Amino acid sequence: MDNTRYHLHTPRLSRLFVLGLLIFSHAAYSDYIPPLGVPAPDFGIDNVAPALPTNWGSNQDGFYYVRSGGGNSGNGYPDDPRSTIPDPIPAGSVIVIEGTYTTKHESNPLTANGTSDQPVYIRGIDEANHAVLKQKIVVEGSYYVIEYVDGQWDNSSYNGKLHLSGDHGVVRFGDFRGDTNRCVGGVHINSGSSYHVLFRNNIHHAGDANATYDQDCHGTSIGRNINNIWILENEYSYNSGDGIQINAGSAGNDSTHHIYIGKNVSHHNKQTGMWTKQARDIIFSENDIYGHVRSDSSGGSGTGFQYGPDYVWFIFNHIHDNESGIMLASDSGGTGRDHFIIGNEIYNIHKQGAYDVNNSWESAAIGVWGSTNTYIVGNTIWNVDAGINSPRGRGKIDIINNIIDAPSVDGANHIYFYMDLIDTSRVDHNVFLNAVKLRLGSSTQIDLDGLQSIHNQGQNSYAVDDLPFTSSQDGDFIPASTSAAAQNGDNALEAYQIFQNRYGIDILKDITGAPRIADGVVEIGAYEISGTTSPALAPPSAPVLVAD
Repeated sequence: MDNTRYHLHTPRLSRLFVLGLLIFSHAAYSDYIPPLGVPAPDFGIDNVAPALPTNWGSNQDGFYYVRSGGGNSGNGYPDDPRSTIPDPIPAGSVIVIEGTYTTKHESNPLTANGTSDQPVYIRGIDEANHAVLKQKIVVEGSYYVIEYVDGQWDNSSYNGKLHLSGDHGVVRFGDFRGDTNRCVGGVHINSGSSYHVLFRNNIHHAGDANATYDQDCHGTSIGRNINNIWILENEYSYNSGDGIQINAGSAGNDSTHHIYIGKNVSHHNKQTGMWTKQARDIIFSENDIYGHVRSDSSGGSGTGFQYGPDYVWFIFNHIHDNESGIMLASDSGGTGRDHFIIGNEIYNIHKQGAYDVNNSWESAAIGVWGSTNTYIVGNTIWNVDAGINSPRGRGKIDIINNIIDAPSVDGANHIYFYMDLIDTSRVDHNVFLNAVKLRLGSSTQIDLDGLQSIHNQGQNSYAVDDLPFTSSQDGDFIPASTSAAAQNGDNALEAYQIFQNRYGIDILKDITGAPRIADGVVEIGAYEISGTTSPALAPPSAPVLVAD
């Protein structure tokens, strides 16, 4: 594999990264704006390493200079470096690595003894001169920042990757490239860790994305007994598993919690862009997810979950050009009940191969197999095989304030429900393009009139022959103020209020961050069209933000 440095897919950066910021532009940390619904971490974004010594011509307390083959038995300096990273690393230390670092730290992890006042820095020389890791590195301890460090792990490293343990660890501004062997590559969070940040990295080619078996190598994996992790503004691509996977396994939902995944770009991974299994309080916000197709190890979903995690939020994401959009897969004995899909744009969702219109398990913009209480609110769904498919018979699926395009597959549906679910759910204030196609159970097909007259649902919904947009470039489907989406939404704030009660953050916004209700009435779809006035939600009754 060559040493090409892979850069961010750029057509839609102005929306995803404020001020057109590129992932590899590092100079100004102050330009960081948290994704909607995501609290800012208190460590890892704004910390700046101490300035290196001027005229660094001798060993200096607190500073280490490392180059493979160096012979200095002390701290090292550019003309006389030491050969390895010191271990343990004293609080406040700055370790500068020049060039390629070939020492493995696996059975002998590096221990950082940083503190909040004196963090440890492990770094390349500067933004233009990154260090390069060639072997597996495990770092444990507290308050450490790894920056300007890349990974180029070849198959000869056998299991080259970067693993983080302990608390308050940060990896930022790195390019981490794996290779084709199983699980060579990636940046991972070890069990028992907390308060870690991955910020503006490129993590790609972990394993072989073209493998003909399930390699299952993720760009970043988050396991059991982990809490308060921020994955922010990274790019994930061409990994043979998911770009990001959260999985507490048999430890259960309470083991792994408060994971924030925001403003990442994840594309062309073998499985999905980002996925969670057992866990709780998982927030996927403002991510751009595309290019995932069906394989021997995946159904081609952009994002989703399985095994019954709880309080999973898919909010304000752009999910497009996958075979399936958001998939809430089988609970398989999991205990999670509450899940939320709010304010997303989901478009260009098409299955490769034959599509079975008589199967509610088929791929769609949103597939709801698992979950119990599902809220689908304020989304725009456009140019898709089918809108919302669900074979599930329990609980409720509230579908409110959504724009749903006409299915592109002949005979597919805007909504395909289990028959009993229509009477426990709420379906209203939606805009459907063309004649409404709603299927209940195996055979009952109804239109909007049937939904209204037979089931007393959808009284404030609209079936339109055309939905004008002021813009649809690069997926910005912003309805015109003359459209049926304008001023016809429902001010039902239940899902938004649940978020504020639980996390103490107001997400009553549209996909751009604008206040969600204008002129007293919410718009239908992901965008607020007019006005800027938003009513305040009730104060949170029991916030559990960043709970340990």
